Amino acid sequence: MLPIQLAITFVFETYIHAKDKPTMTGWVEYLCKQFTAFKPVAVWFLAHMTQDDTWLTKVLVRCPNHTIRHMFAHVLIDVLYKSRFRDSSNEDSLVVQQFIRKYLSIISESGARLSIRYMSEYFVFLHDFARNGIDECYLLLDCLCIQQLITFYMLHRGRQPKQSSSNNNNNDDGNTNSDNENQSTTNLLMTTNGIDDDIIPLNTIRLPTNNNLNCPGIFEKMFPLIALLLETERTRSNLENFDLHLFIENDFAFIQQQILDNINLKATAHIIQLIYYKNDVYTNKIVNLLSQRITNYKNDMNSIQALFKVLTYLIEQNPNNITNDNTNDQQQQQQISLTMSPDKNWCDFASLIVIRIGKLIDICPTQVFEWFNNVVNKSSVIHRWIYSNIRQWLKPYLLYNTYTKVRTLIAQLMVALVPSTIFRQTYRTGKYFLNLSKQQLASAAQTTPTTTTHGTITSLLTFNQQVNKKF
Repeated sequence: MLPIQLAITFVFETYIHAKDKPTMTGWVEYLCKQFTAFKPVAVWFLAHMTQDDTWLTKVLVRCPNHTIRHMFAHVLIDVLYKSRFRDSSNEDSLVVQQFIRKYLSIISESGARLSIRYMSEYFVFLHDFARNGIDECYLLLDCLCIQQLITFYMLHRGRQPKQSSSNNNNNDDGNTNSDNENQSTTNLLMTTNGIDDDIIPLNTIRLPTNNNLNCPGIFEKMFPLIALLLETERTRSNLENFDLHLFIENDFAFIQQQILDNINLKATAHIIQLIYYKNDVYTNKIVNLLSQRITNYKNDMNSIQALFKVLTYLIEQNPNNITNDNTNDQQQQQQISLTMSPDKNWCDFASLIVIRIGKLIDICPTQVFEWFNNVVNKSSVIHRWIYSNIRQWLKPYLLYNTYTKVRTLIAQLMVALVPSTIFRQTYRTGKYFLNLSKQQLASAAQTTPTTTTHGTITSLLTFNQQVNKKF
């Protein structure tokens, strides 16, 4: 076993520093084969990193070379997959548990001192490990993985929601100040914290201060990991004994920051749904908060688009959702759903969201009507609500609104309400009207009286009502 130990040490302490590494892939394959052939070697490898986390911190967390970090994470996943455990009393299983606890201690003990610039593979490893099976998820839950991830994330990204809430009309300045403060701390640590550049050379040049400095994209795999662990806990205990305090404290600061960072919003919506599984006490509060943030960030297109995407995913990902798209596949899904009793513990966000968003039409009509067009046929609740309220929007937004896009969007929304798939597919899109020249629009306005427009709208609504009666 000694020759294999020497080979492992050579790769992770010497070979990775070579300027050219043409045989890196071969070394990785060799090590993986050795871990498969000799299980004691895999156990020694994990036990060694449990006692001394030098390889973990210097190769996986601080190394600026993406290829090396990816290679090391691949080796770890391969070792742990081949060391999968079923009996917690088994000695090998205890080694795996101790390694995972040591791995998580990197972010819990170092906290804000860590520079997160090169930590993307750290979270990728945890996500891939959790996907190996339910036992791995149980282990991460028992190690309080979710709580440690949220605490670490908020340490590095958590100052921004407070600044944005105190200065809603100047969100960009708030983010910049936060990032500048984080960057000054990062630069100081890179030069004074003793990173031991004798093993992994790091770039100690002062980095530019901008909003992408802390690179929130490195957390991309962290959010689906949290969602996966929450889903596992739901199946195990219905989240009855799970502490959700970190999710809801400080006006849902964790959820707000996820949305502002605009990373993996599907996972964000899934997390929100899981938080309110069998717990709808704060449902109105989170919906009101999201709608208020739309008002606050109405001049920030990136933030407002992220907020509307989350609302869309909350409706699309509802397990009990029934759409209005009467295609063959949807009809088959509805027939299957009739044979299964829906889980009433899931919160139906559609009815809450559509009412709040309807109140924002006067503030941001373009974004609201775009969102209505995206979700009108994804929820029967939203479809009925829009159909019963659209008449009051026709005069101010279809007839007299000065923006072509707003008029086109509400026209498309009227077409989407018609429950005939053939009619919706054959109807001309709004691009036809947007491509008309100003002269054509002016001449059309002169030759087409307002009464004709009223007649067209009335005819369309009458046709819609007749079709609805048939269906």
